[in-house]
Amino acid sequence: MSSKRLTILHFNDVYNIDVSSNQEPVGGAARFVHAVKQQQQAIQQETGHPALVLFSGDCFNPSLMSVSTLGKQMLPVLNALGIGAACVGNHDLDWGLDTFQ
Repeated sequence: MSSKRLTILHFNDVYNIDVSSNQEPVGGAARFVHAVKQQQQAIQQETGHPALVLFSGDCFNPSLMSVSTLGKQMLPVLNALGIGAACVGNHDLDWGLDTFQ
């Protein structure tokens, strides 16, 4: 019987990556997506299998930008990450179920 390796990349609470910070995390959403994709490639090269990307919520709020966009600025970020499974965080429902859908 052969064994298989499962590698999980997990993240949560990504609503406020401050581009003006001089401490990690810095660089904003584009840097975050790039870092996750780099990890995915490294795992694929090392194991021959893709990593499972999991997200455990809180991407829409609280952040200053989310106040004006109702969190919609995070949708392209999440879509770019190839998330395999996710759950809802408490802040993801801050503006109600209709906005969340």
